[in-house]
Amino acid sequence: MKFLQEHLPSLIKEIDQYGAAFRPSLKINQSEYKSIIGGIITLIIYGLSFTYFVYGIAQWQEGQVLPSIVFYDQVLDNIEYNVGQNQLIQYTPRIFTSGLDPFNKSAIVIMALKLKEISTLNSPLTTERIQDINGTLSLNNLDLQSNITVQQYYFVVFTHCIESYLNEGESCASNETVKKFWQQTNVMVIKMFLQQYSTVSRKLVTLEKNFYVTYQQDSSYFNQMNVKTTDTQADEGILFPNVFEYVFISDIQQISQGLNIELYSQLFQTPSYMVFAIQMDMLQTSQNIQFPNISQILANIGSIVSLIFIFQYFIIYLNENGLYHQALDEIIHMLVPLKLKVTKTWYGKILEVSNPKTNQLYDIEEYKIYYEKLSNIAQQKLSYANLIYEMSRLQYAIQKLIPKEELLKLRDAEVKISLTALDTLLPQNKSMNQIVPEKELMPIQRQAGKSSSESRIEYKDVLIEKELNQNNSQDKNKNIQSQQSIELKPFVEPQNETLLNQENKHIFTYDDFDISLFCIKLYNKE
Repeated sequence: MKFLQEHLPSLIKEIDQYGAAFRPSLKINQSEYKSIIGGIITLIIYGLSFTYFVYGIAQWQEGQVLPSIVFYDQVLDNIEYNVGQNQLIQYTPRIFTSGLDPFNKSAIVIMALKLKEISTLNSPLTTERIQDINGTLSLNNLDLQSNITVQQYYFVVFTHCIESYLNEGESCASNETVKKFWQQTNVMVIKMFLQQYSTVSRKLVTLEKNFYVTYQQDSSYFNQMNVKTTDTQADEGILFPNVFEYVFISDIQQISQGLNIELYSQLFQTPSYMVFAIQMDMLQTSQNIQFPNISQILANIGSIVSLIFIFQYFIIYLNENGLYHQALDEIIHMLVPLKLKVTKTWYGKILEVSNPKTNQLYDIEEYKIYYEKLSNIAQQKLSYANLIYEMSRLQYAIQKLIPKEELLKLRDAEVKISLTALDTLLPQNKSMNQIVPEKELMPIQRQAGKSSSESRIEYKDVLIEKELNQNNSQDKNKNIQSQQSIELKPFVEPQNETLLNQENKHIFTYDDFDISLFCIKLYNKE
């Protein structure tokens, strides 16, 4: 338990992936170089990205983003479908000018019968009349079924008027009317109602498929209709899967031919001008629809936005180049007191060089030569190797002027303040949150005899003063010593060591020159 208390905070700190790095700035409050053109292109990039984001979300909400769809066909051992009250097929006679209506209730010429047959031995035909509504016959209430052993068929037979199927108020047409009817051109319009899953509205929509049949009295038109279904599974989930299943009639395949009227007249024991055989196809189409969810939309938007953000590398290059030249200019201005006003274009071409004080113009070509020489020096100043080299030279100079013992005292210089006595630093009637001017702080002398637990402030001051005048009085030196100050004495080189060689170069022994004097002293925590 103690091990966890000691090491758990450091372990948690080590796995932090969001650490902040310190970035030294070239100027105060300016850790990054930014330009106007960079800001303009940033607005363009983020504006285009946000616009495309809104466009992508709007397209997704309106269903304009295409889903992924997979089709495949499969043969089922057993398939059933109940049409119910929905219309599957609609028959409407095409009546020309002065033509006769075969479904006229007062003079019926043609009557439609629906027969159901099951392909088993000794299965009787069930027959019923299809009632017309406003001159249109609608085929519905079909229970379609098909499997390996049993085939179920529906026959729609158009025959002459049969009095046994007449309703109240209906009558068959006379022979003269029937003869006149067959003398005209007779066309039947067949409409088949199919369904399809709409990926836009995400629901089933009805489609119409029309064709025309011309029929005559002395021939029989036969049409075999294979009803094909589709099983659709649509995943409409926004974030997580949400699957809906739809089974519907998607197509009716037809095979038609003209036969002798006597063939089907013997089969159905009545004249058959048109015969439509309807059965269920055992081949079913499976359809899997995967609508794009929010994660896929964001991924698509992100890919486009990533392409847009390629332009940021151009801006980064410009800003890095501008930062580099700004650093060179700052170093040049530090080295050379004369500050020139240089007018440039946004891509760096020099237009004018002048003195801001006298407005004197300078030759651009001479300035380029002058600037190139100073830039070479500034480039060296920017390198870490040169910085370390200059610091080492300064260290040599400081250790030449100040003895090692005095430098060691500088390393130990510190000010210790007791936090429990901070209130004594504040004048009366002052708030703790108010900054107190330095002139209002009174020095506090340490009182002898008090323990460390009492409120106090302990100062351990190290005052560094350089002796500017060698003729200072003896009393002044004593006064400085009484204040526990460090007097900088001229560095006296050892007599037993050679400081100047034949080439008049300064030589230090290891005892005199210690690199660690200019390093941070690490204190162990107790």
